[in-house]
Amino acid sequence: MLEGRQTTLCFDDYISEPIPIDNGIGQGDLGSMPGFNFFNADLLDISKGRKNGLVLAFVNDAVLIAIRMDFTQMHDILHDMMTRPSGALQWSREHNSPFEYSKFALMDFTCNPARATDSAPLILPHATI
Repeated sequence: MLEGRQTTLCFDDYISEPIPIDNGIGQGDLGSMPGFNFFNADLLDISKGRKNGLVLAFVNDAVLIAIRMDFTQMHDILHDMMTRPSGALQWSREHNSPFEYSKFALMDFTCNPARATDSAPLILPHATI
């Protein structure tokens, strides 16, 4: 389904030559939704073996969740899920599906307002494919 795809740019009086597409998934294709479920199944598995980690996904959006008593421990879990062998960054490389770091968001939630300022940065290596 993802092999041999191409697109053409058309605007004003211009029509480009066909441009090969080597990643992504077709928008509006009836097979895209179930296809992407199979495509990203390994991404959902990266939280396995992590008691306090979880991965949720819908089409091409994913959420990594960590639950601990402090932000540092949560960030350690998230960092591990991203960087370990068979983690999210390896999935990204192996599936030719680079993460767009500018769209990443780290959200720390606490029930204790006194801990709201305890958050530390989560530093990830930049993924290259």
